Amino acid sequence: MKLAFVFPGQGSQAVGMGQQLAENFASAKAVLDEVDAALGQDLSGLMANGPIEDLTLTENAQPALMAASLAVMRVLEQDFDVDVTAASFVAGHSLGEYSALAAAGSLSIADAAKLLKLRGQAMQKAVPVGEGTMAALLGADEDLAAQAAAFELSPGGPILGPGMPQATGAVLDSERAAFADAGVDATAFAGDGLDFKGTRRPYRIRITNLELDSGFDEHGPYVRTAFDLPRGSYATVVLREIIGDDGVEAHRRDKRDRNAFKKDETKDARPDRAV
Repeated sequence: MKLAFVFPGQGSQAVGMGQQLAENFASAKAVLDEVDAALGQDLSGLMANGPIEDLTLTENAQPALMAASLAVMRVLEQDFDVDVTAASFVAGHSLGEYSALAAAGSLSIADAAKLLKLRGQAMQKAVPVGEGTMAALLGADEDLAAQAAAFELSPGGPILGPGMPQATGAVLDSERAAFADAGVDATAFAGDGLDFKGTRRPYRIRITNLELDSGFDEHGPYVRTAFDLPRGSYATVVLREIIGDDGVEAHRRDKRDRNAFKKDETKDARPDRAV
């Protein structure tokens, strides 16, 4: 059996990562201390305590993920006698490549931390926090790409299914023309045998004033998100991308239950009236 180590890229960061390892294994704490010293920054404190907004900044997230990855490696090596040098290969996604190089001994942990700090700062400078987006444009010319980048237009259209709302006016005309050009009969999507409902939505929405928080309360773990959307967009569409269909339905049920509770509470609180 061959042994391999694969390291994660940016996006997998979380407040508290590496903390339990550092508290229970001196080898893990030594890695975090080495990274702190190399950067002249209490990065391990940020990893342990947050806030997530600062940890998610590219210049912090990248060295932090490398530090957490290498802390795991050191624990495996020194505390569980795993022979890392016996691995057939190491690999990583994006910044994980630097973690892989450090794990293989091609880079020191300190050098990897410094490189990732510079890499993160350069990436952050190129796209300031809160700005920018990513989209794949296939077969588009430069003018169309520039319009899409400026949010002057966004691709959109129906996701076909028996429950899809019917378009009207110019939108309906353009859809019928598209079906005709493709040689597709739109009535084929009206059958009950389809296992998806269908909807209408833009494929890309500009989200502003994004707030994201997570933690624990008396009910257990939670995630709180808040954002502003342009007119004509629906929050449930964005939430569905984050928490899925089941999560959206649970959110709706919870909202209905809370509204019903408020009505009952108001009813009970009314003073008795003489008849």
